[in-house]
Amino acid sequence: MSKKLNIASLVRSIVEKPINDLGLDIWDVTLYKEGAELTLEVALDKEGGVSIEDCSKTTKLIEPLIDELNPIEEGYYLMVSSAGVDRELRTAEHIEYAIKASLPVTFKLFSAFEGKKEYSGIIAVVDSDTITMRQSGTESETVLPKKLVAKMTAHFSL
Repeated sequence: MSKKLNIASLVRSIVEKPINDLGLDIWDVTLYKEGAELTLEVALDKEGGVSIEDCSKTTKLIEPLIDELNPIEEGYYLMVSSAGVDRELRTAEHIEYAIKASLPVTFKLFSAFEGKKEYSGIIAVVDSDTITMRQSGTESETVLPKKLVAKMTAHFSL
């Protein structure tokens, strides 16, 4: 596990309960660099949507907790936001959520599979080596090798 993943997991473990106590869920915690800026992003979810007020309250609540933990040695920017309508599926929990909710998903591949580098559909089954997806509105299935999938993005409706 990379240092960035360890820091994100540590931060999540510290802030998850206080965020849940506000009636919110954490979709993801990521630490990434854009140019020279290091960003710690906490993406929130809530039935009915996340408001700017929710983000503001969460920031005020978790900033001192993260400062006390002091997990990041260099300067960083804390960003608390809604997870949004298009969400990257990065964890087994994310994929399970997409399956249960029958969310449409876009799959971007590292290299072409059956002549295409992008597929869209609803995830039917995931196993250790493959992802079986159905094209929306059809019974047609495609089985994608997991090792070819670069990115999966679920599309939530408003």
